[in-house]
Amino acid sequence: MGRRIRNLFYGVGFQAPFSLQSLAAAGRSQALWQKFIRRAAKIELGAEELARQYEWWSLKSQPNAMKRTASDPDPRAGLVAVDFRAGMALLPFLPECPADIKLILRGFRRGRLVQFDKGDVGKLEKYAAAHASDFADLREALETLKREDKTYRDSLVDVTYHHIRLFGTKLRRLIMAGFRESWRVRNMTDERAASRLEKSGDLSLLFLLMDLASLATPALLLLAWPGRTWWQYPVWALPLFMPFIRRLWVRSGRVSE
Repeated sequence: MGRRIRNLFYGVGFQAPFSLQSLAAAGRSQALWQKFIRRAAKIELGAEELARQYEWWSLKSQPNAMKRTASDPDPRAGLVAVDFRAGMALLPFLPECPADIKLILRGFRRGRLVQFDKGDVGKLEKYAAAHASDFADLREALETLKREDKTYRDSLVDVTYHHIRLFGTKLRRLIMAGFRESWRVRNMTDERAASRLEKSGDLSLLFLLMDLASLATPALLLLAWPGRTWWQYPVWALPLFMPFIRRLWVRSGRVSE
């Protein structure tokens, strides 16, 4: 259930499947971000694993941090991060704890409506330059991070981030490529089907729309359709079967012909 809620929040925020389980660039980007964050924590705080960002008053730090029993009685000392994975996307209308209010307001000031793993690569680059000796061995990794992070961001629809850039043909192609990679990673297509979809933008769009079609049924219900007209109920329920029809379509080999 927790995974489904996480995927739902991410889908609402970024209009795409949960990226860390579907996009290689997302995994590489986040792994590199953690490497740089640990290095910066060592400079600023004296210990790479110190869970400084896990504030107790946020009411959700307890599952993410533990305290070394050998540390002194100071409750702020000896904290160790035990879960550094990206959690749920923070939607502006659904704060999960008191600390999220501050994050949402800060995001508004930056023009961001959804808060989730959004690192400032430019600020990181300036910080690394100011501590050149500490990041000397990570110069190549920084260039890799910049490239992978951009690839990751350009694979998502993310209306609140791309805005009018979504009208650009190049970005739309990158986003569709991200969806095709996600389908392949999640075993929704095999190699033959993925190759066929890569050659056809129209077929890729149809494949995507068949996945989204199931949303039409609850949407029509909210609009009070079909009402009491019993013979229209099969038409109303038809979109629910589109993902199943799509699976049959892939397995039949039609996509890969």
